[in-house]
Amino acid sequence: MKKILFPTDFSPCAEGALDFALALAKAGRASLSVCHIYHSLVSAMPELEMQMEPDQETKMSMEKLKARIGRHRMPADQLRFEFLPGFAVDGILLATETEKADLVVMGTRGASGSGNWLLGSITGEVIDKATMPVLCIPEGCKYSGIKKIMYAADARSEDFAAISQLKELVRKFGARLEIVHVQTPQQMISDDGFEKFQTDVCKGFNYDQLHFELIESDSVANGIASWARQHKPDLLAILQHKRNFLRKIFDPSLTKKIALHFNIPLLAFKN
Repeated sequence: MKKILFPTDFSPCAEGALDFALALAKAGRASLSVCHIYHSLVSAMPELEMQMEPDQETKMSMEKLKARIGRHRMPADQLRFEFLPGFAVDGILLATETEKADLVVMGTRGASGSGNWLLGSITGEVIDKATMPVLCIPEGCKYSGIKKIMYAADARSEDFAAISQLKELVRKFGARLEIVHVQTPQQMISDDGFEKFQTDVCKGFNYDQLHFELIESDSVANGIASWARQHKPDLLAILQHKRNFLRKIFDPSLTKKIALHFNIPLLAFKN
């Protein structure tokens, strides 16, 4: 992950996510592109068509952000700041292409007052449509290091690409990687099958902080939530199988409205 994109609307939610983006950029010696998407004004008459620049308040917010980032002493040639006209999701997706980003870090206002982990509409749509991993930081989540990462595995070959990218991350932070497979009545795996999965993952991955666990639950979401509550990982990583997958498994109606009650960053990989 050498090029990180950080979209911001300058809200407190985005401010909290910035600390994660900076930590990842510094640990991986990656470049960091900060972008703000603003609405442009287009006239109904083509001859009068014009594009508004960001207003003065928005420009001042970006300057304050630059000053904050400057205190982290990142090399100037690894930083980029830009304003892009358009709508939030389309603008973010365009920025991922122009910046050739291989990771997006963004805040989400998904945590409701009841404590449920719910994806905000913009974040959820970016996860659905982006071609690279997206790290979303719940509002109020404070960066305090990355010492333990939970990867919710399907125990299939599709997991290998995501785990390969996690190898780079855990080594940079010296973090413990917990690969957890949730077994449900609808999705069973034999002991031999899970053991083979472990063997395949460990090939070429000599790392003493790698651990596997097979747990049982009535649903994948409840199993993830239960494990996270007990073990308190600093980051949850999961593989996005198809459009709306994450929003479906974390939908309260599908988890019997049991509050997940954990407020941790979610790293979504694409299949």
